[in-house]
Amino acid sequence: ELEGRTQALENNEISLRQQKEDLQLANNKLDQTRREIETKANELEVSSCYKSEFLANMSHELRTPLNSMLILSQQLVENEEKNLTNAQIESAQIIYDGGHDLLSLINEILDLSKIESGKMTIEIQTVELTDVANILQNNFNPVANKTNLALAINLAKNLPTTIETNEQKLIQILKNLLSNAFKFTKTGSVTLNFQQADAKTDLSRSGIDPQQAIAIAVIDTGIGIPQATQLKIFEAFQQADGSTSRQYGGTGLGLSISKELAKLLDGELQLSSVENQGSTFTLYLPLTTKPVSEKIYPKLKEFQKTNTSKPVTPSILQPSQEINIIPLPSIDDDRNNIEENDRVILVIEDDIGFATVLYRFAHKKSFKCIHVTDGKTGLKFAKQYNPDAIILDIALPKIDGWHVLNRLKDDINLRHIPVHVMSAQDYPPGVLNRGAIGFLTKPVNEKQLEGTFNKITTLLNKTVRQVLVVTSEISVQQEVREILGNHDIEITITNTGVEAIQQLKLKTYDCMILDLILSDKSGFTVLKTLEEEDIS
Repeated sequence: ELEGRTQALENNEISLRQQKEDLQLANNKLDQTRREIETKANELEVSSCYKSEFLANMSHELRTPLNSMLILSQQLVENEEKNLTNAQIESAQIIYDGGHDLLSLINEILDLSKIESGKMTIEIQTVELTDVANILQNNFNPVANKTNLALAINLAKNLPTTIETNEQKLIQILKNLLSNAFKFTKTGSVTLNFQQADAKTDLSRSGIDPQQAIAIAVIDTGIGIPQATQLKIFEAFQQADGSTSRQYGGTGLGLSISKELAKLLDGELQLSSVENQGSTFTLYLPLTTKPVSEKIYPKLKEFQKTNTSKPVTPSILQPSQEINIIPLPSIDDDRNNIEENDRVILVIEDDIGFATVLYRFAHKKSFKCIHVTDGKTGLKFAKQYNPDAIILDIALPKIDGWHVLNRLKDDINLRHIPVHVMSAQDYPPGVLNRGAIGFLTKPVNEKQLEGTFNKITTLLNKTVRQVLVVTSEISVQQEVREILGNHDIEITITNTGVEAIQQLKLKTYDCMILDLILSDKSGFTVLKTLEEEDIS
């Protein structure tokens, strides 16, 4: 009997050992499967990162060819020399319209890729809601008139006058929503309402307090959206159904971008729609948004930290190293035809087509033009010819435009030269504080070029210099007046930092004398505000 029990125990032990081995084998298989899944997920994420990195760095390559095509076709449409037939003008208009549509698509794809790659940053500022309403009213009144739809914009009485957010991104979201509303509404109206958020609204997705939020609703009486596709339309390249893009146009990116921009502003986008009756898109935003930088997609950011590949677009904060590249040929310019009293513009631009446009425009504005295709030669020619103004590209061979700008402003003999930047890069905060008089993102149009040359001409024609003095000390004010007071200098005096900031928003000054100890805030705080709000 004892032997029988011993044998049974041994059998049980063998069985348990076998079960343990089987369990261990199963666990090993599970671990292997989990590791394979993680590896695949990481590969997909890295692939997505490379895609986003590639797209986010493609702005120069995509926008630069469009720049010359758009501005030259626009000149053909205007037909100033009156030597084109109506059919030729119509063909030029088709080229321009097609290029403009392509540019809009490129901008949308780049916006989405920036968000996905964690490259889109948000600067928070005080935004006047009435200003936002007025901008949208002016933008969409012509659309309403053209489509015979009523447009109403309402601001609730209990609405705060300002919120802390990013005005550009807020307007971009609302423009997307209003554009869709007009696109999908044939009869009736489009309404834009600004109001306090209902305290009972569920805002758990964004985590904001409804009692500390505003609601901006875009309401239309259009075709509406079926319940089954209401979530789908917020995905990239998605529309309500396949026939939508064929009938109404568009890429299906607008709502996806708007949703992600709302997240960046600490808010959320909600939809209420009834098919064949209309839709309401409501943007909820907190009264105060915390300053953020590369806020979403943390895994993509983590990848970027470990990715050692050099970005295509150099950072504004990190001037590029000099690279030995064979210089591109420049256009046949005026360098050998400059007389004593000529006004000269130096164009530092590697796109020959756009340089030709600038050359012609310079002649139109009575400037002689010198052109170079790289930053190193640009610096050399700036010293050699001492031009009256410089138009500067950023993505240049040898040394990039930011490095050129820094070198110009560090040189006591060159820092007085007005420098206007024109680049396929997006507008970088702080560029005006680095010494540029302006920045345009390519493609540019003739109106923008006209404004640039007018600004340069105004600066060159200015005989009276504007100086802003910021101090509450009467004795210092009088001393400055005595030292600087002559017919060539006009002095404006403010007593507080707030007044100084208001003055700088209204007017461009050649110089500011700033007391570091003011009655309302320190001079350092004033400088920080100027930098944050990009006031030059």
